[in-house]
Amino acid sequence: MPAGCGPLRGWCWPWSPSRDCGTCGEPIASRRCPGEIFAAVAHIENYWVLGHGGYLSQFAAPSPVRHFWSLAVEEQFCMVWPLAMLGALGAVRRYGRSAMWVVLTVLGVASFLTGLVVSPEQAYLGTATRAIALVVGALLAWWWSDTPLSAPSGRRLHRVIGAWAVVGAMALVVGLATLHPHDEIMARGGFLVVAVASAGLTAVAVIPGRRGWLSVTPLVWLGRRSYGIYLLHWPLIVAMGPGRPTWSVALVVIPVTLLGAAALHHLIEEPLIARRWKPSTQFLGTGVLAVVTTGALLAAVPDTTPTTNVAEGWR
Repeated sequence: MPAGCGPLRGWCWPWSPSRDCGTCGEPIASRRCPGEIFAAVAHIENYWVLGHGGYLSQFAAPSPVRHFWSLAVEEQFCMVWPLAMLGALGAVRRYGRSAMWVVLTVLGVASFLTGLVVSPEQAYLGTATRAIALVVGALLAWWWSDTPLSAPSGRRLHRVIGAWAVVGAMALVVGLATLHPHDEIMARGGFLVVAVASAGLTAVAVIPGRRGWLSVTPLVWLGRRSYGIYLLHWPLIVAMGPGRPTWSVALVVIPVTLLGAAALHHLIEEPLIARRWKPSTQFLGTGVLAVVTTGALLAAVPDTTPTTNVAEGWR
């Protein structure tokens, strides 16, 4: 890739007629940014990405809101889940607690089977296939619903859960180091394995006296600010531009992300959690933030565009 087609001054392409980069001849996807911002705000970013090159296209043509695809999956689930639970709880009232097990198992099996018949790309981004993780979490919650904010008692069960968490952590580390988004194994049961492994870590984290290293101060600090960290890290990586050494990107992105997430947590999240803001202030702040964010994303015009070769440099 020619050196002149490296860094981006801005985070997104404004809507202007599509054109080619004068240096490398690659087309600039200049019409996409407004549509993608709308998709992110409307919680349909995962399907927007699926229709515009797929997950790995973010490395060749990065967008500062591309990581909203996973938030879209969660929000779509949250829109449908209350309706599903109304029906499921009605069945519980009539047939007992076992009815919920049946409903959740059917939903989990349906999600798993969907992954077997769609493409790996659709499985990676689709809500139906990704729902398996949320259903596994619901199964864990229903199991422990008789003992809110604690866990089933019994030393033997606690030891089993501890072993489950250790094996789960090992599986997640191995998967992180070896798997690729397009690996078919993810759609053919990999998402289920990841969900069960993560559920083990969640389970051990709520057992009194069994939290261990999960309760160390740095991890707790990160967990409380994880949402802000997720929102900020990818736009900063995009702003750094392609072609830079990984260590230099990390040297800038990691501290800036942590500082920004800490500020968001202190200035926005904590007041909202504590309900220190009036509803009118919340609505006004949300509107101002939406306008400022959208304007910032559309303001800068990039000198150049990255090519598909960037994908190899950012992996």
